[in-house]
Parts: sequence; structure tokens; C-alpha cells
Amino acid sequence: EVRTPTTPDSMLESAEQLMVEDLYNRVKDMIDDRSPYNTPCVLDIQRALIQDRLEAPFNPVDEVWPNIYIAE
Repeated sequence: EVRTPTTPDSMLESAEQLMVEDLYNRVKDMIDDRSPYNTPCVLDIQRALIQDRLEAPFNPVDEVWPNIYIAE
């Protein structure tokens, strides 16, 4: 009998999160890295602020730090 470790539901990505990630990757490929005026997207900012936490907020408006909100 082969047993595989189960992943908690809280760590599984929803279909919406996977679609957001796909869109993020497509937009990231279109950005000109030579330009000094590229604004980071919401996911980059969230990742920078969240860093080591397991779950990232994926609401239309997220409190990413105390009293700091990012909206899409």
C-alpha cells in the first residue's frame, strides 16, 4: 500500500487563485524590465509584504499590513 501525504485544504489553491496566478505570469512576461517606471503589480506587493506566511489574502481589498490596504 502506497501512502501519500495529504495536503490541508487551507494550503490548496482555488481555481480563481490559479487563474490570477496565470494572468500575473502573462502580464509579467509583457513588462519591459529596462524601463525605470514599471509599477509592481498587486501580487508582487502582496508577496513582498507577506513573505513567509503560508496563506496570502485573495480578497478584492486586502489588509496586507496593519492599516495598509491594497485593492485590485
